[in-house]
Amino acid sequence: MTITLTKLPLCSDCKIAANSPGGEKLSLSLLWPPILPPDLGQSHSVCSDCMEIYPRQRPHHRSCPFRTAGLRLMSGGWATPFSEELRHDVRSSAPRFSGIMTNILGSLLRSTPDLPAIVTSIPMRSHPIGRDYFFDAISAAAGLHQVQVLKLVTRNKKQSTRKSVRQVRQSIAALEYMISPEFDHQVPGSNILLFDDNVTTGATMIGVANLLRAKGAQSVIPLSLDRTISPRLRQILLDQKPISCPHGGIHSDRR
Repeated sequence: MTITLTKLPLCSDCKIAANSPGGEKLSLSLLWPPILPPDLGQSHSVCSDCMEIYPRQRPHHRSCPFRTAGLRLMSGGWATPFSEELRHDVRSSAPRFSGIMTNILGSLLRSTPDLPAIVTSIPMRSHPIGRDYFFDAISAAAGLHQVQVLKLVTRNKKQSTRKSVRQVRQSIAALEYMISPEFDHQVPGSNILLFDDNVTTGATMIGVANLLRAKGAQSVIPLSLDRTISPRLRQILLDQKPISCPHGGIHSDRR
């Protein structure tokens, strides 16, 4: 099913602008920046390595998978109903808002360290027409910033297992992903900017980053369109940080 983003909280002019080159600011307004509202700021913190919101009394840093793996996630922001629809849209047979996706990914690229790098992505699951539009959006963003982009990672999808979400993704990362034989000679000594559309547990991102480092990558920087947060914290943000059009009007989704 094609997602039309009819609930996009922008007027028609802003919607067109966000979906056009140069619309990064409007595109990023569809995500929550990782800044806690005052009510949460007294009791919670944001992990600088994985962007998870956690209670201050819980020793999160000891269990943070990104910190343990020596990685620091960069993301467009916390997931909103609108960034979720963008992810559905880019998986459809005819994405309508790939320009918004490209703008957000381009903003992420601009915020990475100024180093020679190769941009790549974690392959999406099977696409209805066999085309990875997320990789297309990454390629468009990389082209605007004159960064090399290659399909370094391939996936051989296997049968799913009845395990927890983290266990499933750890298993997938270990068994189903591999470095493309066509480009594996490009990995040793390279700085890799590794994109995924979303991070939930981080297991897939970390597993693929480890594959690249095992092949000799000098560094791997994980980047994602958005970062999932818990339903309870999401509802708090919906209540306290509603997303609105710059021309007025507030949208607060209660799905």
